[in-house]
Amino acid sequence: MLLASVEVGKPGAGSGANSSGVSACGVHAVTAAVEVHVVHHQVALPSLQLDLGIAAVDLPWAVNAYTLVFAGFLLLGGRLANLHGRWRVFLAGLGLFTGASLLCCLACSALPGPGSASARPCSPRPP
Repeated sequence: MLLASVEVGKPGAGSGANSSGVSACGVHAVTAAVEVHVVHHQVALPSLQLDLGIAAVDLPWAVNAYTLVFAGFLLLGGRLANLHGRWRVFLAGLGLFTGASLLCCLACSALPGPGSASARPCSPRPP
């Protein structure tokens, strides 16, 4: 684990962009660790195992796949933020996350009903 130390008494120690950047990285690292360990291991993995019939030894693959995709898009998001500005990329990511969450919510409740109702009249009739 990477820890940062700040020496008291040196000029610039504990002030400015350096210490706030280290603090932000530390908060982000703790948040990501809590997300992966609590949410995935305690909530998602047991449901995945039961619903899909996955063996317990194969469950780490699900966590690794999520982590790799998350890390890849984290790098892409940082590069896009350098090119287009942090605020724009933040708003785009927030919009994408909100839209995807809304779509998942609708898919579980509202979308299957109209989809099924519109497909029913067109379904082939048995001979």
